[in-house]
This record gives sequence, C-alpha cells and structure tokens, in this order.
Amino acid sequence: MKLQFRSLGIAALWSAAFLHAAPAQPAEGPLGRPEAARLKPMILALKYVSYREPGGSPVLQEAETRALVSAVNAIYSRCSIEFRLEQFQTAVPRESGLVYQPSRMVELDPIRSRFEDPTRLVVITTGPWNRDGGLGKDGANAWTMMPGDRPAGTVLEGTFARNANLLAHELGHYLNLDHRHERDNLMNPVIYRDSTGIDPLQCERMRTAALAWRSEAIRNATPEAPTLVQTGSGAVRAGQAPQAELRARSPR
Repeated sequence: MKLQFRSLGIAALWSAAFLHAAPAQPAEGPLGRPEAARLKPMILALKYVSYREPGGSPVLQEAETRALVSAVNAIYSRCSIEFRLEQFQTAVPRESGLVYQPSRMVELDPIRSRFEDPTRLVVITTGPWNRDGGLGKDGANAWTMMPGDRPAGTVLEGTFARNANLLAHELGHYLNLDHRHERDNLMNPVIYRDSTGIDPLQCERMRTAALAWRSEAIRNATPEAPTLVQTGSGAVRAGQAPQAELRARSPR
C-alpha cells in the first residue's frame, strides 16, 4: 500500500506535514554505513511533550515515544546523527492557557513558546486538530519552525504522532532541510514506503545547521540514568533514551 505524506510550501520559515497512511519501516538510504562511519557522531538532545487527553491519559506514552525516537535514529544513523530523548513531559493544556484540540495556525506559536527549550529540540504532540478553524484543513498533520525564527519547535497532531517517518521528516526541517523530489528521499513532499533516504549533502547541511543554530542541544557525554521529576499535573523524565509513508507540507 502506498503511503502518502505530502509537503508543500507556504512560508519561508515553516514546515508542515500531512499523513495519509500507516507507519512504514525505515529503509537504507543512499548514504551507506562506510560514509557514516567517517563522520564524528553528533548527539542532539530532544524534549518531547505529550498532551494529556481530557480523561487524563497521555496522547503518547513515554515507552511509545522512546520506540519512536529509536526508529528515527535508525534513519539518521547514515548521517551519524542521534536524537537522545532527554526529557519526556506530559502536559494538561488548559493549565497553560492552551487548548487540547488547536484549530488555527495562530495557536501554534503559543504552544511552542510554552515549551521552548534552547538546550533541546522540542516536539509537542497535541490532541486531534479541529479543522473547523482551518488548521489541518489542507491535510497538514504537523508544523515545524525552521532555523532562523522563533519560537522553535515541532507541533504534531496526536492522531498521527506514532508515525516515525513523520517525525523524522519534521526533524529534517528542524535542521534546515528543504523538500526534495526523489521518491526515496526522506524529504520528498510525498513520502512513500521507501522514502527514508538521506544523501551526503543533506547530512552535511543538517550537521552544519545543528552547529550554527542548535549548538546548545549537541551532547557529547553519556547521559545519566533516568530520573523522574513531578511537575504539577504532568511528569518530566530526564535521562538516557534507548537507541517509521505519509504526506507532508512545508511552506517555503
């Protein structure tokens, strides 16, 4: 079955994603292990925020998030880039003046602002989007602020948050990747089952962007054992993380 995940452009510093099918497994890309072996490993700290549903359960559980990040790392290993889940946090949106089901684009920046962290890449999973206000009406399931503007962060619609290809695509935008039109490339506006490839120039661009814009999120030391910190109605876990076709849109 073909997985449709299209990404189109709208604004220079934004990226959006559309998901139209089930998750796919990562495939080998054009940059093989010998090339990756020559690159110095780059570890990027990740903060993942999962909204709590009205009933109290997180949209995404911590174990699911760690499995998701592991699948993303399998794709990015060809660039010798690893995302390390340093902080997992659940949040009750109304306690921060936010809504569980955002409906308009203007609601995304306040979400990013609330959870922004200059020392980590930030991903926030909300509830299902209310398309009556226009958000996601064009098929978008995720929006990412690209380097050069703030507040930084990726906002994912919870309905599709378990798709690792979607997260991998958005993290590519986070690290300054534009769309590509090769069928097997991760940044193809339409992501097929085999659209997980990353070429050497893309690897170089992401690593350069991380050094230029996300340097405070780069980690070299081995993380400590996880510790759990209670924060009001939510919980934050900091520590080591264990080591995903769609439609995506990116306004540029």
